[in-house]
Amino acid sequence: MGLPVRTDAGAGSVGVETERVLARDVVGRDRRVAGVGAHRRPRPPQEVAPDAALVGDEGNAEVGTQVPEIGRRFEPPLGGDQVVTLGQRRQLVGVEVALDGRARLGGSRHQVIVSCNAGSVDIDDLGTPALLIDDEAMQHNLETMAAALPGARCRPHVKAHKCTALAQRQRDAGHPGFTCATPRELVGMAHAGLTEDLLLANEVVSAPRLAGLAALDARVTVAVDSEATIVAAADAGIREALIDVNVGMPRCGCAPEDAGRLADLARGRGLEVRGVMGYEGHVVAIADRSERARQTETAMAMLATAHDLAGGEIVSAGGTGTYDLNTLATEIQAGSYVLMDGAYGELDLPFRRALSVLATVISVSSDHAVADCGLKALAMDHGDPTIDGATVWFCSDEHITFSMNDGSPPAIGDRIRVWPAHIDPTIAKHELLHLVSEEEILATWPVDLRGW
Repeated sequence: MGLPVRTDAGAGSVGVETERVLARDVVGRDRRVAGVGAHRRPRPPQEVAPDAALVGDEGNAEVGTQVPEIGRRFEPPLGGDQVVTLGQRRQLVGVEVALDGRARLGGSRHQVIVSCNAGSVDIDDLGTPALLIDDEAMQHNLETMAAALPGARCRPHVKAHKCTALAQRQRDAGHPGFTCATPRELVGMAHAGLTEDLLLANEVVSAPRLAGLAALDARVTVAVDSEATIVAAADAGIREALIDVNVGMPRCGCAPEDAGRLADLARGRGLEVRGVMGYEGHVVAIADRSERARQTETAMAMLATAHDLAGGEIVSAGGTGTYDLNTLATEIQAGSYVLMDGAYGELDLPFRRALSVLATVISVSSDHAVADCGLKALAMDHGDPTIDGATVWFCSDEHITFSMNDGSPPAIGDRIRVWPAHIDPTIAKHELLHLVSEEEILATWPVDLRGW
């Protein structure tokens, strides 16, 4: 299959004439694409040193280990000039629109622009299961959060979507800082140019990974909750930290009364302590708003105690479920709000469902139907997914079994939208996010922050 290919260096810098390069010649050149352009052939492969933050973890690339069929990787068929990113495992991992030339996992970003006159593309061209983002709903969510928590008052958590293109939309909405859950997320954000203020809200003790984070051209802050994590961060060259405090959810975090001692220890090791953080994760999904507010206040009283002892200008906490109830935090680490899911959809929140899984009906019986969207495409930790106008019976590896509430069976080949109960781990199972308006695909973004 031949496709005209141009370099991404300097948008518009390559003339109209482009050399025709076979797609099979592009696949497999990850970390080795030196240049493809008008009247040029690719130069010989050259090695690029991996990021220190990823040393020893290349096997967790989460982009697959085999070169897939080109046709599947070009779903949907490309329309216009689009950027194709080459993955760490020598394969195409998605199609991005309007991306810069920064690296995703190290070295220079390995991407080329593929020109194709396919015209508009709709969701019928997608293989299933496939993740869809409703553009109108997402934009409503972005605007609603920006109005409620403008600027640095919201530090969006990218673990919810693991997509730098979507993070850029959040940056465009006015939120300059971001929360990350994994070193890979933080590295990917930095390489995408989202460098202003990145918080790794998790403890890390791996010296190579911490050194890699310290070497990034970005403002990096890490969470610490013990002498060991403070020493590891300081020895690796990390410059800024937040003292992580347990505010009632039995996960990471020091006791509130120990925050001052740890802050003094961190400053003694050369770290700037920017403040404290604590996540009331045990509270954010409480259905009754008044009870959710009461327990949020209790949790934040513990964080206030820690802040008084530790000092610093930042009190970082909260999530989508408490974004408007948590009045103590100077910044809210909300993530799910931008796409929403079934669990948060049960609460009294002003955000709309934007993420669904497109599935195809593959079998129909007298009392039920089956679509090709099962446990491997959906996270089930927050309960069953939902289908509008239907009752979900159960999910198995590759299937979702359901019945229509009005008794009218769907036809084999019908497309349905399945709404996940928990978006974060659902998205982490997929490689692509398709931004759609009704039936038309507006853009396709790689889930490029997957892995650890």
